Amino acid sequence: MHLWLPIQRALWGFSLLIQALLVLRLARQGLIRRYPFFAAYLIVETASALALLPLPARSPVYTEAFRWAGTAFLLLRAAVACELWERICEHFPGIGRERLVLAAFFLSFGILAAVFSWRPDISQQWGFPQTYVVVALEIEGEIYPLVFLLLWLFINYILHNQQPFRPNVRWHWVLSMIYFATSGLASFLVLATGGGSKVFPINCGMLAADIACLGTWVAVMRRTGETIPYYERMSAAEIEEAQERNRDLNEFLKLLSRDVSGRARAR
Repeated sequence: MHLWLPIQRALWGFSLLIQALLVLRLARQGLIRRYPFFAAYLIVETASALALLPLPARSPVYTEAFRWAGTAFLLLRAAVACELWERICEHFPGIGRERLVLAAFFLSFGILAAVFSWRPDISQQWGFPQTYVVVALEIEGEIYPLVFLLLWLFINYILHNQQPFRPNVRWHWVLSMIYFATSGLASFLVLATGGGSKVFPINCGMLAADIACLGTWVAVMRRTGETIPYYERMSAAEIEEAQERNRDLNEFLKLLSRDVSGRARAR
């Protein structure tokens, strides 16, 4: 533990530095307007970490500050997922209002988790906001990567999409899946190993993965990445096949929207 603790602190500090550099990168490349919630999430996470650093972990002031920060994390991570979904949908003009179904799910989950983390009951462990916030963030770290991974498989291997994505969107898609999944995987490993002294090497691994993702974001996010790469003109048969797939996708999303609406009314 004495060996891993300074390593964890060093990685944590370096991750905050990389987050700040990423925000500057987005600003210099003029990408904050394209990814405002992503930038806001990075800013809030860095600022809250620095604000909580001098506070005693067991003090009421820390608990109150953690509650505000945790609520902001939950909502902003949901907003980042919605923002990424919107950037993906821009590549498929045929998708209309149906895209709002998944976005509504992301936001609803974030709002619900934030509400449950707001009012503590100090008579029970589950009443503490730290417990609710940590568990909710872990669930987000499992749900969001799974949703975007399934979406990636659906678009590429079921619809056989040949249209290239904007480089920024493609990288942001992959890195977000890894970044969100890291916290969920770390929590699972802590649970599987029983915690204790193993928490520190697990946290170090999680921070190293976060730093790798943040560093890659800094390297690949650029203004030119918002341009769709040129691809060879499709034949008439390929265009008809792609249009047929788009019609099937639109019909599937409409049926999904009706199914969700019908279940909501039935409840």
